[in-house]
Amino acid sequence: MSHLLLLNIANFVFNFSRMLSGAIFVIVLENQGINLTTVSIAKGSQLLASMLLVLPSGIIADKYGGKYAIISACIFSMAYFYFLINPTHEKVIIGEICNGIALAFYTGAFESWLFSLVSQKDALNMHTHLAQSREISYLAIVLGGLVGTFISGHIFSSSMFIMGISLIIFLTIKKGEVKELNHSERNANFFISAFQCLTFKKFGIFLLISSFLIGGGMQLIFQFWQPFFYKFSILDGSKQSLGLIFIAFMLTQYFTSKFIRKYVLKRTEQMIYLTGICWALAAILLLNTISTSNIFSAITSFCLFFGMTAAASNLLMAQLAEVVEIKLQSTAISILDLLGKSLGSCLLFFGDGIITPLQYSFGWPILIFIFCPLSLWSIVQRKKLCIQMS
Repeated sequence: MSHLLLLNIANFVFNFSRMLSGAIFVIVLENQGINLTTVSIAKGSQLLASMLLVLPSGIIADKYGGKYAIISACIFSMAYFYFLINPTHEKVIIGEICNGIALAFYTGAFESWLFSLVSQKDALNMHTHLAQSREISYLAIVLGGLVGTFISGHIFSSSMFIMGISLIIFLTIKKGEVKELNHSERNANFFISAFQCLTFKKFGIFLLISSFLIGGGMQLIFQFWQPFFYKFSILDGSKQSLGLIFIAFMLTQYFTSKFIRKYVLKRTEQMIYLTGICWALAAILLLNTISTSNIFSAITSFCLFFGMTAAASNLLMAQLAEVVEIKLQSTAISILDLLGKSLGSCLLFFGDGIITPLQYSFGWPILIFIFCPLSLWSIVQRKKLCIQMS
């Protein structure tokens, strides 16, 4: 069995474990006496921890290989689930800090490890492998969300056990190719080198700005999509209903990614243009999700919104692999993730006024205003951005 296939299997198990509680996380904690305020503080702490450690973990992944960073992510994920087995206010916050550390180590490290195992390193081929890997992740998340709705009584202990299995599989996979560094490079500042790779090209600046704005705005979607759907009385706060919505938007991401990979994307030059189209559609779909009073229209729009944003993310990350040297890719991805999480943390900690559900739908309209100019930028300037990549 190839190491690339094993890596995808381990990633499947990793995401399955993490998403057992993904669809019903808030409901499970509320049933155990943990209120939404605590969850918001805990999630803000998660983002803060991830924000502080995402750069050091990215540098570790670039210096020593993605394998060590991902093993660390598995260990901290197991600690996260341990703290949630019998949750209290303090344990939920500590657990989410462990979760933030795990996410920091996993961010960029998996993509870097994956890219190191791919033989042809052009953007189109990278997109194929990255999209396929993320499609497998979507299926893992769908299956995890489906199973999780039926085992809520033991969901966190089950997640911890399955995460242990993913750790064992990751340990069996080879480290991958890590470019040898000379003495001066070993002592160089990885952050400065990776940041310079991004800022020296127009596409890199485009990535920095879009990651900050969209990455930060999307945190309001990730953290509050469950309570958003509480407003539809027909759901009656049912964990099965939320589970089905969760599965629906993950399946939409899977099919959207596969459709674009197989039938739409044929040349590297299309990537920037397709990214802009996806963002424009995402803005329209999110607006309909917020404004409609029809539950089926809201769910359909929300699912398609996630499909568009996931497709855009795949397109951008595949191009990053061509812009940034392999020895700096994990650090570069960590920089992009840091920018988004810094804005997301500010919105969660200091944005009480904009996430008032009755007035502003948890701040989601912010993202609509972010998508519009970025979409216009990518469509109008697509040729200049693509020229800078070649």
